[in-house]
Amino acid sequence: MTGATIRAAALAATALIALTGLPAAFVATVHADPAADSDSGASVEMPDVTGKTLYQAREEIEGLTSDFAISVDSINISGYPQHQYAAQMWKVCSQLPKAGKPVTAKTYVAVGVVRKNEDCGG
Repeated sequence: MTGATIRAAALAATALIALTGLPAAFVATVHADPAADSDSGASVEMPDVTGKTLYQAREEIEGLTSDFAISVDSINISGYPQHQYAAQMWKVCSQLPKAGKPVTAKTYVAVGVVRKNEDCGG
C-alpha cells in the first residue's frame, strides 16, 4: 500500500469511529487491495444498503463493477466486537460512504451492523 492509501484508510477509520461512537478497538482492519493503487479513475455509485442483511449488502456492493475489487468491512455497532460469520443473521444500520457517493478502488467501504433481532439504535 502506498502512503496515500494508508493515510486514506486511517482517515476513513477515524470517520467510522466518529460515526458509530465505537472505541477504536472495535473498528475492523482495512484490507489491502493491490488494485487500490491503480489510478484508473473508474467509479461506481454507492447504493443504499441500510435495512438489508449483511449478505445482501455485500453481494450488492461487491457486485457493482468488474473493473476493480470492492472490499466491504462490517462492524458490530451494538457495543461489543463480534465476527459476522453468518451474514444472513446481521442487518445493516449504517454505511460508509453514504448512498449516492462515488466508490473507487481506493474507497474504504464499511457497514455498521447489528443482529437481525436487535434495534439499530439512535
